[in-house]
Amino acid sequence: MNGGVPDVQEKRAEWGKFIAQTDRRHLVFLDESGVNTNLTRRYGRSIGGKRAADHTPLNTPKTTTVLSSMRMNGSCVAVTYEGGTTGKRFVRYLKDHLIPSLKPGDIVVM
Repeated sequence: MNGGVPDVQEKRAEWGKFIAQTDRRHLVFLDESGVNTNLTRRYGRSIGGKRAADHTPLNTPKTTTVLSSMRMNGSCVAVTYEGGTTGKRFVRYLKDHLIPSLKPGDIVVM
């Protein structure tokens, strides 16, 4: 312990003990991911010192975000939207989607 504050190794050991005793059917894993189709390389290589040429789209697609939670049995609660996750969107996901799907004893892991 460092000045009365548990260190990372102690916290990991506590988590390991806790999770070993937990019914895994009550675990709900929350995650966010995003996709942007504007993934054009800016630089290229060619054989024999020739110039590398390519084309890129004129428009810039927006990012699509997926905010979801998944259980060990594969069931999930997900939403998608354009743009990134804001605090307002996250709270809306919790209130409108995740919380109504929870059962007594569920543990949300972020």
